[in-house]
Amino acid sequence: MQRIWKTRRRLHFTPLALAIGLLAGSSAPAHAANCFVGLAACYQESALAPDWMSMWLQGLDCELSLTNCIRIAVFGR
Repeated sequence: MQRIWKTRRRLHFTPLALAIGLLAGSSAPAHAANCFVGLAACYQESALAPDWMSMWLQGLDCELSLTNCIRIAVFGR
């Protein structure tokens, strides 16, 4: 019984291990490093907002811009 459980456990984690291997072997995330530099600059700019609501909205815009930048860096579109 223990042997079957270990086999099922391996089968459960195999797709996860393959996905991690594919992402680690890709060169695309190296291009995404520039996105985080842009995020830091965007956060610094949003910290200068006059009130907390506009600061919060600009910070949200920074996060959406980061998501778009990473999407372009990884998928090329």
